[in-house]
Amino acid sequence: MLWPMVILFVLGALQGAIGWIMVASGVGTDLVYVSHIRLAAHFIAALVLLVYVIWFAMKLSVPDFKKAHLPTVRNFTWLLFALLTLQLIYGAFMAGTHAAKSSITWPSINGQLIPDMSDGGLLHNLLAIQFVHRGLAYIITLLVLAYTVILYKQSKSATVYKLRNMPLIVTLIQVLLGILTLVNYLTPDKLILAISHQLVGILLLISFQIIYFYSAKKQ
Repeated sequence: MLWPMVILFVLGALQGAIGWIMVASGVGTDLVYVSHIRLAAHFIAALVLLVYVIWFAMKLSVPDFKKAHLPTVRNFTWLLFALLTLQLIYGAFMAGTHAAKSSITWPSINGQLIPDMSDGGLLHNLLAIQFVHRGLAYIITLLVLAYTVILYKQSKSATVYKLRNMPLIVTLIQVLLGILTLVNYLTPDKLILAISHQLVGILLLISFQIIYFYSAKKQ
């Protein structure tokens, strides 16, 4: 029990340290915005802490018989987890740079399928950041559809089967909110839509974590 508490303390301290570094970068300057890269690091550190807290709580509360050894589900979940983490990083980039203002059209990006992304690269060009964020959304949605098919093929007594529709429903809500946030960027509704979009993205991450937990029983 000692080591989990130590890890929780370290993750909490890390989150606080990154937050301070992020804010301190603007102290004594005329900067209005923090670096979107530091913002993303702060956001991901918070998610790591959240995921660990949930995992720790489930380890304490879920009996072992409710879990199953499902390598296919577990490995596919890892893939989705990694892609969604990258997507959440680019979501933080979108927020930190206000990249939505570079194109508020959908499904095209200012009338183009692939915009000019030569200036600034994938980390600083606003159109590039938005292009990657949109592209990852499409890829994740397609993979979640395949993931749902896999979950439907599991034993009906398995917990993951009972949770089979959860990732797809959350994903579709997330995509809808993303589109609405983008096309309403110039309206007063953009803030509540953006916050809802971010919240549902976190819920999607948690849904993957829960399914992974129930599919990762050791043999």
